[in-house]
Amino acid sequence: MNAAIESVRRLASSRTARAALGAALAVAAVAAVCALIGQQPLPGEIDGKPLSKRIASSTTPPGANPTTDDSSSSIVQLEPEQLPGFQLRTVRVSRQEWPETISVTGRIELDRNRFARVSALVPGAVCRLCVEIGQRVEEGDVLLHLNSREVGRAKLQFVQDQAALEACEQMYQRRRTIHTNTIDLLASLEKHQDLDAIEQQFRGRVIGNYRQQLISAVAEMKRARADYDRVRTLSDIGVLAGKEGLLAKTALESAKA
Repeated sequence: MNAAIESVRRLASSRTARAALGAALAVAAVAAVCALIGQQPLPGEIDGKPLSKRIASSTTPPGANPTTDDSSSSIVQLEPEQLPGFQLRTVRVSRQEWPETISVTGRIELDRNRFARVSALVPGAVCRLCVEIGQRVEEGDVLLHLNSREVGRAKLQFVQDQAALEACEQMYQRRRTIHTNTIDLLASLEKHQDLDAIEQQFRGRVIGNYRQQLISAVAEMKRARADYDRVRTLSDIGVLAGKEGLLAKTALESAKA
């Protein structure tokens, strides 16, 4: 029985020793890390230049005032030639307005009140734009040029119709002038003026084919009248028979017609 109790005591003793040894090693490791962090600089590089970063121990050393001693905070020490690499800017502490930015999600839509749909009366292809997107325009401004076959055919027909109208107007003016000159010629002929004088008077005026016809008809009528007057005179004195007078009168009436 005593041997068994002694064995148990030795086993418990060995387990306690092992636990104590493990705890001691852990405490030693933590202490070594803290000492390394608190006293050794950490090397590094920024823009190819070395950076010394010293982190002070978070524990307050004996006799230090925790409210006034800066050793309780993390301190980053930089050399003067290393400052440009950080692009730091210092400002004086003052009261300023801090803009508030709100980020939201949304969807962009077209304002139908400021949108106008432009459509052509005829089909075609746009060959030239005269305005830019968003440009302000006024009523009557040209927005674009349209190349349309239907418009081309309509323009061609318009030009042809316009040329035909001008030709008709010229023809109308000519016929009106001929009508006016013909009326004047008939008035002169009815006054029994000399034919040579009438022809000279209307030589430069436009009468058309009616000039020669009217003058010839008036000349024939005057000749028939002269023959009729001569025959009637001879018939009255008994030189000619009544049959010849009748023929002269018939010729005169025919010339008047």
